[in-house]
Amino acid sequence: MTKAHGTYMSTTLAKESYDEVIRPIMERAGIAKPLPEDEHHVTILYAPTFYIPRNILSNPTFMARVTGAKVLGEGEWQGLVLTISCPPVIKIFNKLLEDHGDIHMYGNELVIHLTVKYKPDEGDLAKLEAAITKREILMFNGVITEALEHNE
Repeated sequence: MTKAHGTYMSTTLAKESYDEVIRPIMERAGIAKPLPEDEHHVTILYAPTFYIPRNILSNPTFMARVTGAKVLGEGEWQGLVLTISCPPVIKIFNKLLEDHGDIHMYGNELVIHLTVKYKPDEGDLAKLEAAITKREILMFNGVITEALEHNE
């Protein structure tokens, strides 16, 4: 039997933003093996030990601005990412912490980012930085809440 024990919350990159912004950036940068279109999302909350049973918003649309590029994580989860500014996502995150306490696995500050490739090659970060203008606007659709489960 499985039981929910945690929560993963995210928002999905709109298809238009992939087609008009992300794909052209990756093509300009010449980065091999970027993530496929359907894997682009922004994590809003990763709370592996705290279960939230429902979406807090039904189907919002978020506008965000690309602010830079960096490499986050390590090992198989090391990712080449675009950092983004999205005040509505920060507002949701802060409200979750206000309502439920210190539940986010990565602390009380959310680094909003969009992973564009896992296990980046040497030189990918410099190529991505050169390909962005920091004026790109992205659109994200909906809030998806998933239960993190474990076997009992």
